[in-house]
Amino acid sequence: MHRTTKISLTGLFLFMVISVFGQSKIIRNQGFYYTIEATGGIGLTMSTDYPHVDIESFSPANMGIRASANWFQNYHLSLGTSVGYMRYRNPDLNTIPGIITVDQSKGMTTLPVMANVKWFTGKPAKSYFFYAEGGYAIRLEKDRENKGFVYEAGIGYRHQLQARKNFILFKLGYNGFKTNEWIWELTPRGREEHINEYQWYHLDRPTINLTIGFYHSTRY
Repeated sequence: MHRTTKISLTGLFLFMVISVFGQSKIIRNQGFYYTIEATGGIGLTMSTDYPHVDIESFSPANMGIRASANWFQNYHLSLGTSVGYMRYRNPDLNTIPGIITVDQSKGMTTLPVMANVKWFTGKPAKSYFFYAEGGYAIRLEKDRENKGFVYEAGIGYRHQLQARKNFILFKLGYNGFKTNEWIWELTPRGREEHINEYQWYHLDRPTINLTIGFYHSTRY
């Protein structure tokens, strides 16, 4: 065998070894993947469109879990949906005319149903990504207030576990939850027609959320 041929075969063998080794470090970013996530939020200052109420000292916190199903549109972009169970505490707010009362001992439980989008910076198993998600949170209690639009946006990191298709996921993002609250005053129509039609105002509950999750890929 000629020296040139030996060198060529040796080069081909090394290329195949490097390729196989490289593939063990690459996730295909194709098909479906599923996540189970635990999340907790540190409260920021709330805001409201109800006048003459000072809520600057209130900092709502939250914690909960969610599960998502997602699919890749290409090597970078994925779309998905999720459902969760979230508990909001500190404070639980109730209203009477002109006054907001705070009950630190209680909280509220919601069921957020959301859509999400992620943009992965690369195909390696260890990859950063940007994400945004939004939807509607339904309060599980009977009260009609404290439910509304919820959203989150931020940055994340995917890290491979020992099994080739399993990963751990980290996310850090800004979370907003805009809810409706009662004002225990009749609307002008309610006063005129003597019906139980009360006024509402909006309450924004912003938090910084840290999420840690288990990620399973159906393709590798």
